[in-house]
Parts: sequence; structure tokens; C-alpha cells
Amino acid sequence: MSAKQRGLVSAHRGGAGRDHADENSRSGLERAARLGCEYVEFDVQVTADGQYVLFHDSRLRVAGKVVPVNRVRYETLVETLDDVVTLDQAAQILAGKAKAHVDLKFGSSARAYEHPETTHEVKAVAQVLEHLGPDSFIVTTAYDRSVRVLRDWADTHAPGLLVGLSIGQGLVGVGPVRLYRWSELFPRRRLASSRANLVVAYKGLARVRVATVARRLAIPLLVWTVDTPRALRHWLPRSWLVTTNHPTRALTLRAEDPREGT
Repeated sequence: MSAKQRGLVSAHRGGAGRDHADENSRSGLERAARLGCEYVEFDVQVTADGQYVLFHDSRLRVAGKVVPVNRVRYETLVETLDDVVTLDQAAQILAGKAKAHVDLKFGSSARAYEHPETTHEVKAVAQVLEHLGPDSFIVTTAYDRSVRVLRDWADTHAPGLLVGLSIGQGLVGVGPVRLYRWSELFPRRRLASSRANLVVAYKGLARVRVATVARRLAIPLLVWTVDTPRALRHWLPRSWLVTTNHPTRALTLRAEDPREGT
């Protein structure tokens, strides 16, 4: 396998690495876009007034209280945080420089799915599509219903768009011991029902079983979050895309002789 055939690289949280203060920031996106990795990953939340913003956690502290992001208005968010980047701005920053890896952290109300165009997922992705072609970004989410509504919508509006079901987000336990849910160890039914055309798996779960499922279904595999040299050497030749906090390290290892460390 040549270096060109090895896995693609996605810079986690806008390329901020372990610097949480810089994650999903404008400066982080711009820096990651210059690194040479194929994708730049960022997290998207929705505010109370329907603005799509780059933010990882579902809650934040406002005026001394911890509240859900989706109950905070955009104006208040800007007043609370130093650097708020909207989804529209992120797409513009990456356009022509790197592909976007859009990780949606929200769903919609049950009633909204009766009319797909009213869901937050479709509205958000349609916003990205205004700046990037369907082959210039991917969408990932842990919600089966979100994947399904986006795949159905994409059939008409963005053929070929990869929409991935993220498996392993709700793992129980930390460190080397983790408990996997049955639907995570055996995700074939979830993948079929959601119509996911991209499998997104936590690295430990991918090793256990999910990589084999993706291969048997002939669906591209994205593995997260792959950081150590050993893990990168393992997954770069075995996955379509790896998400990493160390994109420079990943690019360097990918350029090495693929026979080393695999």
C-alpha cells in the first residue's frame, strides 16, 4: 500500500489539539487549513434563536449558571464567549483550503421530522452547501434519526454527500475498561435503518468489531480520536479517515514507508 492510499486526516476540533481554549475557533480553523490535512473537524450546536455555532459541549456557564446551549440566544453567547464562530463563517474559512468535517451535536423536535426541510440538521447542512460542494464536506452525528433525515434530503439536494453515524459516543467506563452497548457492537441494523453511508467509530470500538462491519458493508470507516504514533500507524492504513488531535504527527507518519509499524 502506497502512502497515497493510506487514510485521510481530519484535524480534531478545528485543529486545536489539546488546547481547549483554541478549539472550534477562527484562528484554529485557519491554522488547520494550512497544515495540509484533508479535513478540518468542528462541532456544531444550535442556539435558542436558531443560530448554528461552533461549540463542543451541550452546556455552558452564563451569568453564574450552567445552562444548555440551545436555551441561550446567539447574542448572549457572543457576550459570554470570546470567540464565537458561526457555521456559515466556518464554511467560508475552509472553502478552497480544506474539506469540512461537520459534527452535529443536536437533533430536532419529533414533529420537525415530518417535514425534513424544517429540521435543524437539514437547515445547518444546507447552509454549508452554500459554500462547499457535497464532495467538500462530510457530516457526522450520533443520532440515527439525524442521519436518516439528512440522507433522504441529500438524495435530491446533495447527491454523494457522506453522512456518518457515530458509534461509541455513549460508552460507559473510562480507561482500558469500557462497556459497549449491544447496538454498538452490532450496528448493522442501525446503519441500515439510518441509511448511513459512512461509519464513524470510537477507536476502541472499531478494533473490537465495527471496522469489520464497515468492511463487510463496503462503507467508508472514520475512526476517532487517534492520537498516539502507535494508534496512527495502525489506523491510517486501515481506515478511510482518522480524526486526530495531532494532525501534523499524522501527516508525518503517513508520509513514512507504509511497511513501517503496520
